Amino acid sequence: MANGRATVNGIFSSFVAVRDIGEGQALRKRDTRDSLNSLLESRAECEQIGLNLSIIALDRIVVALKEAKTDWATINQSADELHERIQDELDTILFMHIPTERAEFYRAPFKRWGDAINRFPKTLNDVEEAGKCLACARGTACVFHLMRIMETALRTLANDLGIPYAPNWESYLAG
Repeated sequence: MANGRATVNGIFSSFVAVRDIGEGQALRKRDTRDSLNSLLESRAECEQIGLNLSIIALDRIVVALKEAKTDWATINQSADELHERIQDELDTILFMHIPTERAEFYRAPFKRWGDAINRFPKTLNDVEEAGKCLACARGTACVFHLMRIMETALRTLANDLGIPYAPNWESYLAG
């Protein structure tokens, strides 16, 4: 998914374009086309972050523009209402920020694991979750997943050395 701030900015910049085009004017084909393009871009952004009620309102404006059964005053009023609806819907969504220096752990959690993933394919889920937990500054959860990864490796090593399975690390390390 795109950056949340960029998405929201994209939606609101499209509204500015619609508002600036037609203030106090009759509908013109070029202005209508430009407004429709801006609104369709906004619709795509709304879809991306799940603003379903805003999409319904946006679709009404698009239909009104396409059918040319309205004037710019009505379009501007609808755009104002849509802007408020989007703001209300955005208030119901939690956007989280991951600092740039940790974003790679979320986006590409396998990147730094090299051949270990090929050698221990059962650890894929835990490797991914450990990276995401690290990116989200959830240290305890990250360590939990890293311990599960280590357990898989120790189990394999113990098996290779003929040490019987034991459900705790101490028996592996002492053996």
